[in-house]
Amino acid sequence: MDAQKITNLRVKLMKLAKSLRVSVIPPDADLEKPQGVRDDTVLFEGKSLHRRRIVLLTPKCTSASCLMCPLPNEALDNRTITPEQIIKQYDSCFGQPNDHEIETISLYTNGNFFADNEIPEVVKEHIYRHISTTNAKYVLVESLPQFVNEQKLALAKKYLKDKVLITAIGLQSSSDLVRQISVNTTCTQESFEKAYHLSRKFGFDIQAFLMIKPPFLTETEAINDCVDSIGYLYQLGIKNPTLCACRAAPNTVLDILRLDGKYHSPWLWTVAEVMTRSAEKYPQSVPMLVINELLSEKNLDSTVSHNCDECSASVIQALVRFNADRNVAALKSVTHTCYQNYLQERKTEDEFASTHSLVWRVEDFLTTHSL
Repeated sequence: MDAQKITNLRVKLMKLAKSLRVSVIPPDADLEKPQGVRDDTVLFEGKSLHRRRIVLLTPKCTSASCLMCPLPNEALDNRTITPEQIIKQYDSCFGQPNDHEIETISLYTNGNFFADNEIPEVVKEHIYRHISTTNAKYVLVESLPQFVNEQKLALAKKYLKDKVLITAIGLQSSSDLVRQISVNTTCTQESFEKAYHLSRKFGFDIQAFLMIKPPFLTETEAINDCVDSIGYLYQLGIKNPTLCACRAAPNTVLDILRLDGKYHSPWLWTVAEVMTRSAEKYPQSVPMLVINELLSEKNLDSTVSHNCDECSASVIQALVRFNADRNVAALKSVTHTCYQNYLQERKTEDEFASTHSLVWRVEDFLTTHSL
């Protein structure tokens, strides 16, 4: 593979991705209030935990390069926000009568918790100090792996003590090429593995995210890529990756690709095959599918994974059950007449992909959309 060609493609994709970013945060947004806070329950290591889910309003992702990610559009763009304002956002999420019931805290920033230009160290220290006084056992943050280092984890350990810090990292794929020009992420395998091993050293953990059908991939390529990535994580020691079916959101490169007729979100049949094949190949691995990413009512502005109108709801329910019971036979038994249409589409795609490489597909797209 021509490394310089890949670099040139990434530069063009980066420029295009950044040119499309449009902050949806209103100009008069209160910078001392979070974007959202709610209590719910989450399944963790087989147990249902009371969670407080917080989304802070912070500067946008330092990278903001991923072709499908809408999150940089849901953060501040050029407006200045002070550490004190972010701290006030966080503090406003507590002081409720049921605070003592919280068992885990998910703290989202639509960016990188460990990037100091997004979340200053004084803010992180304040958050750690507070969490150490709560009954929560776990706290989840999100970050690209290159921002995770020994100094930052040592600071967390100093104040969190016996709490378990979990860093959600979007690896997306174990394939270098897919990460580089299909996702266009700055996450590398080296930085991911370093962040994982460092986290384990401090008694912390990571939550690895994988994508089902990144931009430019066919359905068959998507299945193989995700199953291989689950296997890579399993060999590394990560047995519970989180899987997200790719959705096309506004103001992203992926949405342009969709509008060009060169991409559609994965069929639910593809999602189901990823789940069954990975379960058969890596029975000790327990990947969890994010169901909300499949629901159009939860993603009103996006095109989500679907089959035909008649069977989509029933297949989603089958995937919900599979998340809980891992019954491969039951998931395989789900069928509908549109499955034959799906197989025919895969065959057509496979024939095209056999003579048009992933690199060619990206180059072809950029001939009409390069800045």
